[in-house]
Amino acid sequence: MVLVTGHRKLDNIQLLSGIVLEEITEANFRKGVFNAFLVSDRVHEIICERPQYHGGIGTTREGLFVVEFETTLCGVSDYTERQSDEEIFSGVVENRIQLATTSNIDNVAYPAFLSARPVSPPTAIRAIVRLYIDKLEDFPEMRLFIARERYLLKNPKLQKSIGVGTILPVSYESGGDLAVAALEVGRPIGRGMFEAVIYYEAKSKRPAPGGTLGRKVTWTNPKNPEAIMQFSARIGVIDSVRG
Repeated sequence: MVLVTGHRKLDNIQLLSGIVLEEITEANFRKGVFNAFLVSDRVHEIICERPQYHGGIGTTREGLFVVEFETTLCGVSDYTERQSDEEIFSGVVENRIQLATTSNIDNVAYPAFLSARPVSPPTAIRAIVRLYIDKLEDFPEMRLFIARERYLLKNPKLQKSIGVGTILPVSYESGGDLAVAALEVGRPIGRGMFEAVIYYEAKSKRPAPGGTLGRKVTWTNPKNPEAIMQFSARIGVIDSVRG
């Protein structure tokens, strides 16, 4: 399941941007065109596809990075954006993904859940959380990324803390099982303490004070299915909830 936070409209296609809540990265997300349900204030049945990105396209005179991708739905498309190490690293920590669609999604309210099956809409609660980790390099997705891209170990920006507005995929206990959720980190209010918003599926148990927020992520090498890397961490604990 993906928590979709918004979309970018291009000439002939639209790009959904969201956080993969399951224990996989974008690299192991399903390929090809598939049907899905985009659920917010109502249910939207759409078709979508994970774009295949091309590298080495370059930059514009204004310093914008040119992003080119290809889909079965609409061939080759491109867009421009500002891109820094911080933005790239933030996207890794959030386990963010782009999905292309030609369906009409102009009236979708965000955030929304995207799933291969109908799900209940996202519910949000405000909370105070204590984070056990906050540096970019300590999150499971980034540890996995570094394990695959060893040159990043020398990048000092990995020592930076996550910024306000970062949305982290997490799990918490719900009726004896683990439920997935998204933790949007707000302003700091004390040592390790932050205001936050937790988005979870309405049918799941409401996150409660004292609940531990964790994360595990797995990557399987498509060329060697036996080569598996997995990282996990305790992200934090819920101090209190309101609303």
